[in-house]
Amino acid sequence: VLEDRLNEEGIQIEYGCEFIDGHNEHEHVNVTLRNPNGSISHESFGFVIGADGYSSKVRECFGFTFDGFQMETRLAITDAELVSESTSREVGYYLHRKGNMVLAPIGDGLFRVGASVPADYQGEINRDFFEKILADRVPGNKSLGHMNFCGIFNAHVRSASSYQNENVFLVGDAAHAMSPSGAQGMNSGFQDAVNLGWKLAGVIRCE
Repeated sequence: VLEDRLNEEGIQIEYGCEFIDGHNEHEHVNVTLRNPNGSISHESFGFVIGADGYSSKVRECFGFTFDGFQMETRLAITDAELVSESTSREVGYYLHRKGNMVLAPIGDGLFRVGASVPADYQGEINRDFFEKILADRVPGNKSLGHMNFCGIFNAHVRSASSYQNENVFLVGDAAHAMSPSGAQGMNSGFQDAVNLGWKLAGVIRCE
C-alpha cells in the first residue's frame, strides 16, 4: 500500500542500493552508494534519514553513539501454524511464573510464537521446546503444526545519543532498541517516520 502510494507520486524505491559513506556539507548531505549492479555513485541530498535498522551504517558513519544494555532474558521465536486455530486480529499474551509467551497472528494461518527462555535451559530451540512451553504457559490444549523456522536472541535496550546531526536523522531501530514485547519497536518506528515526515514536509514547503 505504501509503495503504491509512492509510485503514484512518481517516487520509485531503489531496492538493493547500499549506503557506504557520507558527510554533512552546509545544507546538503553527500553520500556514497553502492548500486544493485555493484557500481559506486556519489549523490547529494537535502536530508538523509537513517532507517537502516539496529546495525545502522548511517548511525555509525555520522558519529551517533548507541548506548544501552543487553537484556538478560533470552527470547525464542518461531513462525508456525497452531493446530485447529485460525488467524485473526487478536494477539494473546500469557504471563506465567515460569516466563511469558505471545501468540500473534501474522496471516495465512501462521502465528508468531514467542517465549522467554528459562535461565537454566541449555537445550535446543526446536519443536519440543515450544510444545512444552505451550503446555506450561498457555491455557487449553494447543499444539504446533508446520513450523517455518526457530530462533533465539537477546533483546537490547539502547538509544542513539541524538536523533539528528545537522541534516541527518535517525528513525526506528537505527535510533532506539527495546524489548519486542508489545511490538513497541515496530510501532514506535512508524511513529518516528510519520512524525519526522510531516515536519520535513513543512520545512521543504517553507510552511
